[in-house]
Amino acid sequence: MAGVDVTFEVASDLFTLPEGEATILAEKLRLFAAGQLSDDVRKLEQLGTSRAWLAGTREAADRIELALVDERSGPVRMVQGDRAAAVCQVLRLGSLDAAARAGAAGLIEALEELSEPGG
Repeated sequence: MAGVDVTFEVASDLFTLPEGEATILAEKLRLFAAGQLSDDVRKLEQLGTSRAWLAGTREAADRIELALVDERSGPVRMVQGDRAAAVCQVLRLGSLDAAARAGAAGLIEALEELSEPGG
């Protein structure tokens, strides 16, 4: 069985993460939702990021996992809010390997633009 890539939709643009990287992203989101990885939260706070994004971690993980198990679910829609902010912050932490980080760069940029006022 072929791997299932996960496609994210941000402001009508599509960005794809390979199955393995999407799985890692969902697992990291779950760890943040469970209150783990506090060092990473502190690291983001030192960079001026509030903790508001943590509210979207569980829902973001759920959406990604649904896309992983049911390819008919379609793209994971990212609209302005906590879910998009959660995905953006976890990707910014650089937990993905170098190749995946390069592939995620467009997604990170689109999510950052989405979170800007008027985005």
